[in-house]
Amino acid sequence: MIIRNRFMKVLSSFHRIAASRQLIAIFAVLLGLNACYNEPNTLGGNLIPSEDNLSVKIDTSFEISGYTLTPSKVTTNGFTYGTLGCLNSKIFGKTKADFLTQVNLGYFREKNPLYGSFPVPDSLILTFKLSHYKGIKNKPITVTLFESKKRIIGTEKHNGLDPVDSWYDAGTPISTVVYQGESVLRFVLDTTLARRFLNADRDSIRIIQTINSKPDTSYHKYTEHDSLLTQYYHGFYLTCNDIVGDDGVMYFLNYSDSLTRMKLCYHSDTAKIKTIYTYDYIISSSYSSRFSHFVHDYATADPAYKMNFRDDTLTQDSVFYIQNLGGVQGLIKLDGIDAWAKKMPITISKAELRLELYDYPLGLPKDSIINNLYYYVELTDDKGLVYTEDQKLAQMEQQSTVAKYNRAKKYYSINLTTHLQSILRKKVTQKNFYIVPQIAPSDNGDEAVFKSRNNSSPMKLIITYSKL
Repeated sequence: MIIRNRFMKVLSSFHRIAASRQLIAIFAVLLGLNACYNEPNTLGGNLIPSEDNLSVKIDTSFEISGYTLTPSKVTTNGFTYGTLGCLNSKIFGKTKADFLTQVNLGYFREKNPLYGSFPVPDSLILTFKLSHYKGIKNKPITVTLFESKKRIIGTEKHNGLDPVDSWYDAGTPISTVVYQGESVLRFVLDTTLARRFLNADRDSIRIIQTINSKPDTSYHKYTEHDSLLTQYYHGFYLTCNDIVGDDGVMYFLNYSDSLTRMKLCYHSDTAKIKTIYTYDYIISSSYSSRFSHFVHDYATADPAYKMNFRDDTLTQDSVFYIQNLGGVQGLIKLDGIDAWAKKMPITISKAELRLELYDYPLGLPKDSIINNLYYYVELTDDKGLVYTEDQKLAQMEQQSTVAKYNRAKKYYSINLTTHLQSILRKKVTQKNFYIVPQIAPSDNGDEAVFKSRNNSSPMKLIITYSKL
């Protein structure tokens, strides 16, 4: 019995020793893993020689501030989508969009597109293909179609935020339809208008025949005829009614789709057998001059959720806002630049601005995460927006010039390394820059709320530098 007890004690001692060795082994593995760990987002930190570590510093104290500004102008010619609708938001108030567009010749024609000397119009149908929508699905809107009384010239730079009648001469409405998000927005136009297109076409038939007699029948050969047509018939203006309430809809109509067109049907009154002929006039994202027009009424926002301190660049809110379709933009001020100038001479190896989305109590749509966030610096004397120094370098190297959203880390990263160094060396004077969504309608999210420096979890400018 005594021998057995001694044996059990020895066995117990072996178990304790084994367990201790296991703990030591686990502890050693953890130490090894920790030795392999690098500070996240400090690229190349493990390449710095140990004797130089003391000269490399990381600083997050750079003073920056964020504000919400209303743009004074936006150029809208050449958009891929014709935007039409009215949206009401508790945050951004009311947004309304409409547009103007030309019609152009189709790609290919017969040498004699009109049969007989006296063509008779049967129908003229104008259609726009729906691409996508935002807001309430199948929300009805009343769409009114006008003939443009002024020629639409794509090279002009109209301000899409100005009252539309300042650069468009509206006439009498030529059609009105109720649209509920069907795949195609459709207008059946009067045959009197169809007759006008037939007459214009007949006047230009010699140009058409001359073009078709040449081997090269590519689309640009129709430019001369298109010019005659758009002088003869300027184009269309589409607008819709206001929507009252807390919702609404914005429809995005695709210029590039083949169903975005005007189809003319006609026959000859001299033919013995009536034969219907058709011809498509196109509304093209490549060739048709077009403009969008936007109206923003921020006063209709819910008082509990509306934007505060808009257009106030002295009082910083805890958040700032951006919205596309010519809506508000974010202004970032590099307030700490003078303090950092006193640190010179220094070399900045990395300057990264991190922007985090604010978890708004109201909640924004799932698509409010903007995949590509645009940012620019402003030239003096209101000469427009240009790239930062880092964006210029990225463009030369054919790399991305937009800020991408890191879904894992939940922030946007903007590289300001070269730009900040250039300011400190007095090679660049632009100390402020703008955060904007894509102005044109897109499939991505188009509005967002960001944390400012005045937030409890503020935006940060993280600088890795060395003192020279």
